[in-house]
Amino acid sequence: MTIAYDKVIVPISITYTTEQVEEQLSAWGLARGNMLPPIPEQWTSSQQITDAIRDPKLHLETESLNGDPVLRIRHPHFGWISFVFSRNEAAGLGQALIVRATAEPPAPAGRA
Repeated sequence: MTIAYDKVIVPISITYTTEQVEEQLSAWGLARGNMLPPIPEQWTSSQQITDAIRDPKLHLETESLNGDPVLRIRHPHFGWISFVFSRNEAAGLGQALIVRATAEPPAPAGRA
């Protein structure tokens, strides 16, 4: 890493512990959430999938206050990310996953 000040470039080295990296990632994520333009509310089909994690580790549990399902997904770079779903949203997600998992795979592009 380098820092430029008044046209002088100074190389620096910073060493972080795992805990410090996780704190920085969390801070960067919070900062990004407040930046403009915002992260789109909906996924558009024109967006390309370039960083998908295949078959991530999952953990399911029930939220203790009102019993809503909690889905925790392990991201290899960012750790465990938690999502709390209303029961209706969780049921819809489960049904949509079943439909896609049991559907015939699409034909490869360029073949009939």
